[in-house]
Amino acid sequence: MQLKPNFIVRKIANDTVLMDTNDTSKLLRLNETAADILSLLTEGLSEDAAAEKLVEQYEIDLATAKADVARIVENLIALGAVEA
Repeated sequence: MQLKPNFIVRKIANDTVLMDTNDTSKLLRLNETAADILSLLTEGLSEDAAAEKLVEQYEIDLATAKADVARIVENLIALGAVEA
């Protein structure tokens, strides 16, 4: 999954912000977990593979990890940051 070229990711304090450079009202503040998910997805991992990484990293169950990844993907699509 790739971000559209007009979207940038910036680390601000403990948060990561995803912003549309063409429309600064399109902004998504990501916590650490969401930022990790975004990073995994933009590195080319599938949603399932990203969920498996979360299980290892955060010691959570797979169902929770898959739900977290799906929620982030939905937010990215709604923001227009990625293609559906």
